[in-house]
Amino acid sequence: MHGPTSVILDHVKADSCRFVHVDASHLYTHVKADVLAARAVLRKDGIVAFDDYRSEHTPGVALAVWEAVAGLGLSPICVSTQKLYATWGDPAPVQRRLLEWLAATPELWHTTDVLGERELVRVNQRKKPAPAGDLGELGRLSAELRRTAADLKKTAAESRTAVQNLKSATREISLAGPVVQRAVRWTRRHLTHRKVPAREL
Repeated sequence: MHGPTSVILDHVKADSCRFVHVDASHLYTHVKADVLAARAVLRKDGIVAFDDYRSEHTPGVALAVWEAVAGLGLSPICVSTQKLYATWGDPAPVQRRLLEWLAATPELWHTTDVLGERELVRVNQRKKPAPAGDLGELGRLSAELRRTAADLKKTAAESRTAVQNLKSATREISLAGPVVQRAVRWTRRHLTHRKVPAREL
């Protein structure tokens, strides 16, 4: 059906859904209504997924979701880069099954964090970084590029210092030039007009 969340309860029975995906308005008041509707239609062990729970352009979603965690008994199960999965039931059984699946899926990186008195599974599509002792060819190239960039930065800084010193010396020479020229002219004038006594024969 197409319409605002406020009318969903006229079409979906309470306690009838295993999964609800919330991805509509990004406004706080709308998402807050989505939270309440999701709680009403989900079964006790049902799961709700919130899209854009952490994007910089959707702070209203973040506020409504974390308010539900803090005050409405919503328990996070897992987060990815853009979605938060949670339940009003017990998250532990779902997390156990999820971790078993992730352990057999090496292309996904994951970890478990402590979130207050809860645990939270974090999943990322990127592979887990290789250990420091096993960089591989790409890791070695990356390290070499970082070293080269650092050397170039150091050389550029030294060049800037040398240029500044050269400019300073040039200014000093420019300022000293007229003084030296006047001194030379004065010396020539006085040597030229000085009378030399004739030697007696």
